[in-house]
Amino acid sequence: MKFKLLLLALLLPLGAFADYENRSINYACNYLKDMGFNTRSYKEIYDNNYQCVTNYIEIGSETYNKMANNIVYYASGNQHSVKELKLVTNINQKDKSSEAINATLAASKTLTKIALGINLPDEIATAILNPKNLTIAHGKVSLQVSYINWPTGKGFEVKYIIK
Repeated sequence: MKFKLLLLALLLPLGAFADYENRSINYACNYLKDMGFNTRSYKEIYDNNYQCVTNYIEIGSETYNKMANNIVYYASGNQHSVKELKLVTNINQKDKSSEAINATLAASKTLTKIALGINLPDEIATAILNPKNLTIAHGKVSLQVSYINWPTGKGFEVKYIIK
């Protein structure tokens, strides 16, 4: 009986990481603070939809006619809890995309580890590094990579979403 209780006690904290909804909103907004992602306050943006968001962080530098590649972090939900964590990387300079994609991968690894207590699944890392849309489930949580080519053909967006 003692062994079962010890095993249960050891497993419970790990299970708590599989669902971030009940975490402190402030904590979720600051998951990536140590990586330079400083969010503004969590506030209502419309009809009981709340979010905190960082400023865009430039990766590389702008040229005379193109903005720098950049990345932004969002934590979204309702007044009481965060339901979605999202990194969005805008590739404005396709020829310099590798640095931005690597930054997206690094931030995704950190976000997954802090928010869920797990390593970023290899399939997700592969999807980030290669233009591939992918969604996988981990317990109650969905991990998603989305690539969106812009209609102008001048760039694309990479999203990593935990919800």
